[in-house]
Amino acid sequence: FLLAAFLLLISAMLRLPLPWILEPPHGLFVVFLMFAVFFVMMAQNTFEVAVAGQVAMGSAYVLSVELLSSMLLVYGRGQAALYRSLLFKREICFNVGIALAAVSVLVYDIDKTLPFYLGGAIALSWASLCLGFFCFRFGREFAWSGTFADTESTLLERHLAKATSVPPSGIADGKLTFLSRDEYRA
Repeated sequence: FLLAAFLLLISAMLRLPLPWILEPPHGLFVVFLMFAVFFVMMAQNTFEVAVAGQVAMGSAYVLSVELLSSMLLVYGRGQAALYRSLLFKREICFNVGIALAAVSVLVYDIDKTLPFYLGGAIALSWASLCLGFFCFRFGREFAWSGTFADTESTLLERHLAKATSVPPSGIADGKLTFLSRDEYRA
């Protein structure tokens, strides 16, 4: 409930349709910002605020998994083996992150709220890194409209056009068609 209210508020303030805020890569930035807010909520002394932060954190986690999965579908370019490889790497990164979270046990003895504030700071850092990365990657195409798949398709088309003097196979009429493994590696 709180997550939905938060998204509606942001959407209303920016006068944007709601789906925009949930689409990659913008949604990834927003989810990390929500993680930061929810970590800070969990550090509060008021029981209701802490529980609301914890419940909302679960919703934000589910949203983040959906966003990452949809991004990996685009980066997989319709190739099942590549997509599975990307999913495997995502799971490794997630598990390493969970293992690193065990360090919070050490700082919990110093202050019981410190791990949550550190989690919020880390989430805010990730939000900044995601925004910076996609602004750099997309350049002028990093508009707040258009789809992630279309932008990535345009970037791939430019990359392939620069790599060869002949128009690359797999691109016809500005639309991306899936390349074979041999065509992609060529």
